[in-house]
Amino acid sequence: MGFITSLSKHSLSPITGKLKDFPISLFLRNLDKNEYSILENYNLEYNGDSTVVDYIVSSKYGIFVINSKNMSGIISNSNDGKWIQKINGYENIIENPLLETHDFINALKEVIPLKNSEIIPITVFSTTSKLEVELDGVINSPEIVRKIKSYNTPAINQKNLENINSVLQASNSKNGLNVVKYPVTKIIDGNKKYFCPKCGSKLKVSKIENNFVCPNNKKCGSKL
Repeated sequence: MGFITSLSKHSLSPITGKLKDFPISLFLRNLDKNEYSILENYNLEYNGDSTVVDYIVSSKYGIFVINSKNMSGIISNSNDGKWIQKINGYENIIENPLLETHDFINALKEVIPLKNSEIIPITVFSTTSKLEVELDGVINSPEIVRKIKSYNTPAINQKNLENINSVLQASNSKNGLNVVKYPVTKIIDGNKKYFCPKCGSKLKVSKIENNFVCPNNKKCGSKL
């Protein structure tokens, strides 16, 4: 944790957590199960690597990629791409959540040949934050269902949607799906690969520090 100096009130913020699953899951239950399929804590396996997003909601109206953030205070962005959290009289520079989602979408397109028009990224902040961000798809959690339902023009035919859902299921690492429930030593596949208990990514061995390191630094960067 860095020091705040008189030269600047900006600091890297350690507060980059996720919204608890229960509230968003509760909101998403209001979606028609016959039209929408929901995957939580989705851990995408691709090209021997993995990346995580909080929710994927698939439907004929598009594939919604949802990144959630549990932050308090005022959330704003600047022209130079920085995102800022204002809280308790200080300004903290935070990770750009749009870039996080963009990285996941790029990985998803490596697995499924989706058009840009078929993917809808949504960034959801908790109700304890006030958004001063005028960007489509950046909302507070109670708005999530209304936002999804605002896309009411079919973009994917039924056959393609079934294929997409099939690939999504096949590409979802089951070991990474429920990682928060188990200690890392319990999460081992047949090849003795370990998974991060925070985000589900495959852990890599750090030769310098001689320990397991999560490669998904933008999400958590855990060391075990």
